[in-house]
Amino acid sequence: MSKKQSRRRGEGGAGPSSVSVARATKKPATEPREVGKFLVVDPGICHGKLTFKGTRVPVQTVLVFMSKGWTMDQILADWPELKREGVVEAIQLAADALVERSGAAAQAGHEPTHP
Repeated sequence: MSKKQSRRRGEGGAGPSSVSVARATKKPATEPREVGKFLVVDPGICHGKLTFKGTRVPVQTVLVFMSKGWTMDQILADWPELKREGVVEAIQLAADALVERSGAAAQAGHEPTHP
């Protein structure tokens, strides 16, 4: 068997087995990452979804309820562990992400004028 053939089969050299070991030893991020003042991504909480700091309430859950017509007061009554400022921050983050994703920020060049 030639040297070239043995490498294709993973025997010796830098074959697939050595690559697999390198990938297996790479650790995923395990540290919480703050997103603003009231939001956090923590791999140990809610499978790493964006949540409100100090809670297990996913931001997406609150935004979905608000999109279905729930008011801020209803949200805060059902999740008393949330702060009004945190929900406002989540709404602003979602709005910013939407504008950025749509490319509208580059086209508009200014803030909206309606209240």
